[in-house]
Amino acid sequence: MNRSHALITSVFFASLAAAVGFASFGGNSKPTMLVPVSSDVPAQKAPGGTKIAWETSFENAMTRAKKENKPIFINFSTDWCGVCKQMDENVYPMQNVVEASQKWVMVKIDGDKRADVARAYGVTGFPTLVFAHNSGKPLEMIPGYADPNELSQLLETNFEKNAKAS
Repeated sequence: MNRSHALITSVFFASLAAAVGFASFGGNSKPTMLVPVSSDVPAQKAPGGTKIAWETSFENAMTRAKKENKPIFINFSTDWCGVCKQMDENVYPMQNVVEASQKWVMVKIDGDKRADVARAYGVTGFPTLVFAHNSGKPLEMIPGYADPNELSQLLETNFEKNAKAS
């Protein structure tokens, strides 16, 4: 194999890996891996079918967040998003995530149906996870997949960040 062919092959495979494994979400965001990555400690499903109490209306979630003085977690997803479905099956039912979510008003927003809300938050890919004050002002945005341990830690960290800002 000559040097030219080797260089072209290397560039091709590097580009392919970047296109398949990563998604760029604009701005100053770094590319985020969109495939599930397991952590060292396996998460356990919540007992007895305990689930997150999802709001399905952004407006209702905002009203509730202000009334209950809780921060708001916005899960931007779509019906066609495979990674979103993986999170629905493998992340949100886990006990550590369900427990951490109880301090938040949790809302699922379909980014296709509520493109206005997605645009307002600068969402350019799915899933996008937004941790925000009860005013709706973002504390942090995470594009892509978060495993159960990572998400429960993000919920805790951003809850503390919200408390300090209040």
